[in-house]
Amino acid sequence: MHLTTAASFALALSILAGRWGLDRILDVGIPDVEPRSISPSLIFEVRLWSVLTFATLTFVGAPKRPGSQSTRGASISLLISLMALLFWLVISGFWTLETGIVGYKLYEISLCAIMFACTYRWAVSDANQEFSDALWNAIVISSFLLVSMSLPQIISSASSLTGARLAVLGGGPNIFGRYVCICIMACLFFKRRRVARIMLIGILLVPLVLTGSRGALLGLCVACLVCSPALLRDWLKDRWLLPSMMVGCILLCLFFAFVTPGVLEYGVHKFEDRFVEATYRQGYASSRWELFSRAFELCLERPLIGHGLAGWGNEMGQPYPHNLFLEVGVEGGCIGLVLLSGFIINLGIVIGSCIRRGSIDWRFLSLAAIMFTSAQFSGDFFDSRTFFAASLLLSVPRREASLARQDMLRKY
Repeated sequence: MHLTTAASFALALSILAGRWGLDRILDVGIPDVEPRSISPSLIFEVRLWSVLTFATLTFVGAPKRPGSQSTRGASISLLISLMALLFWLVISGFWTLETGIVGYKLYEISLCAIMFACTYRWAVSDANQEFSDALWNAIVISSFLLVSMSLPQIISSASSLTGARLAVLGGGPNIFGRYVCICIMACLFFKRRRVARIMLIGILLVPLVLTGSRGALLGLCVACLVCSPALLRDWLKDRWLLPSMMVGCILLCLFFAFVTPGVLEYGVHKFEDRFVEATYRQGYASSRWELFSRAFELCLERPLIGHGLAGWGNEMGQPYPHNLFLEVGVEGGCIGLVLLSGFIINLGIVIGSCIRRGSIDWRFLSLAAIMFTSAQFSGDFFDSRTFFAASLLLSVPRREASLARQDMLRKY
């Protein structure tokens, strides 16, 4: 049990850490190196050691008992399709070997491959959902810790109604927005302390707006829509929900009025400035449409095999086109897109099968929905690793949901 908890926190850190490094977080004086290239500073990256720790704990502590035949079949089909995509991206690196950035991309894909293989190992042996439950708790706890680190920045910015987009530890605001979405979904799934979680959801909407991440906000909406059957089912059974919502809203207003004066006004100001004025009225999209258009042109130049791993960076001098499909299309061509589409179709079949059996894990479905939607507007393949890891865990049926469905069928 202790190894399961440790492994879950190691995986949670692996999928949340991003490209954090001591040279980036603590400014420890590591000599300047060429960005996004293999360098000695990689040994200071949190993701490297968290992945290695997760792999070690998997080798030492993963249960030997296998899961059900259906679980193993669904998980192995997802893993094979995912590894086929990674293998093709590695192969495509052979026609960009002369560039320095390809080594960095190979390093990231290697970390992803280790992470996904170990996640599969835990998934197929997680008969009692010990690992998936521990992982969800670890992800939620880590996300709340990251969000709490932004409180000083929120308060200082609210006092002057000015400040950059919200982020922590030198990371990007779009990635931080995904952490806030995880916290909000955790509050929605939590079934106790109604008033407290309603207040917390209202409070968390402020840092989500302050990130200015339209992709994260859209991802949250998609996750709520996808998980609406489970959420509505629980809400309709709760006769105290409406009174709790009224009390929670009243207390939330009092909290913003007396405890954190100016924060709500700052959030409304940022929402109007970023989402209403810039995005809706002026059509500002952070040059996303230009990037998408150029990425589509590059896809047409070499449609079959693509420009190779890190091909986008070689052609454009930028890390990625902020779209998962376009990045795979530019670097892996139609072959890469077919493999990626095959994985997503396979995932859709697994999700449909779990929903029919009443054994879907709505928590990881919401996580996958947030990360997949956000990946179409920001980040690169490595930033989408949470989506792929959550997809592997979706093949593990929820035991209590399955038993509940069996009890319901016995009544009829």
